[in-house]
Amino acid sequence: VLMAPFGQRLDPEALSRAGVRSCLSTPVRTGALCEALGEALGAELSSEARETAADTEAPQEQCERAHILVVEDNAVNQKLAERLLDRLGYSCELASSGHEALSTVARGGFDAVLMDIMMPEMDGYQTTRELRAREPEGRRLPVIAMTANALAGELERCLAAGMDDYI
Repeated sequence: VLMAPFGQRLDPEALSRAGVRSCLSTPVRTGALCEALGEALGAELSSEARETAADTEAPQEQCERAHILVVEDNAVNQKLAERLLDRLGYSCELASSGHEALSTVARGGFDAVLMDIMMPEMDGYQTTRELRAREPEGRRLPVIAMTANALAGELERCLAAGMDDYI
């Protein structure tokens, strides 16, 4: 069983020659993984396993309809993020600056924020700290940093600013 990045084109004949019986695109759904493993091992899923796999699909299905705010100052990166999210089944809105992001988040209706780190005027760290300061008690909007900076300590810096993770 091969798990390939979403949108990657693979040659079915080459996969077959390599012994790949099933190819799944990431992110992989639990039910699809169970079925592929069952096929690869020559086993059929029990009705209990099918029910369990179906139960774990519900949150994923719900997430696919999530509405995401993309905070990015670069127009090309905005378009790329918008298209990738659309392909994954998410809807999104765009904000070009930290200030715009804060006013957009204040309107509500978002399930998550993808936050560029390097923006002029107000960077992603400052924007997230301000967003957290304005957030109502008991409601935490997930903020995921978008950065090409993979240096040691970057995750910790993002978390310290109030972000939940980074890509």
